[in-house]
Amino acid sequence: MRHRLIGCLLLGLALAGCQPARTPSAAGGGPYPAAGSYFGPVATDAEKTVLTPLPPSYAPQPEAGLSALSGALYSYTINKIIPETMFYLTKAQGENHNSMPGFLAGPDPSRGDRIEHSDLYGNFQLNDIPPGSYFLIVSAPYNWCPAETAPADPTPRLIQLAAGDRLALGIVYVSWP
Repeated sequence: MRHRLIGCLLLGLALAGCQPARTPSAAGGGPYPAAGSYFGPVATDAEKTVLTPLPPSYAPQPEAGLSALSGALYSYTINKIIPETMFYLTKAQGENHNSMPGFLAGPDPSRGDRIEHSDLYGNFQLNDIPPGSYFLIVSAPYNWCPAETAPADPTPRLIQLAAGDRLALGIVYVSWP
């Protein structure tokens, strides 16, 4: 019985070794999946068009003594909205409360960071935010990107909120990804 098992294994190995080698080819049929079949479809030129954001024109009504804001995340580097992406609002640092944190390591709720997500169209609304000065930081692949003043001005955008403010930021520009 043992000899038969060893014989079958050797025969199987010998037959497997007789198969022709598979090499990749431009026409497909190789050992690699055809373009678009494994990671999803390849985008066509029509699908690479610019998507213009339509930010909310208002912010929600906050509770007394708090504030609210809204906007639409937009990448000026790839000319597209930034949908379904995590971002956070973090307090400004420094003596005058107008400086970016020295290091962006992600949100820290114990510091008062507020974590949110943009919707399918890149839009967002945050409500009941304590008054103060903030920076909006967007998650990007392997990085955190601050919202910027404008595409031509990469200065991080300082957001100042007073009690009762309902601030519609409009398009929030980000150098992303």
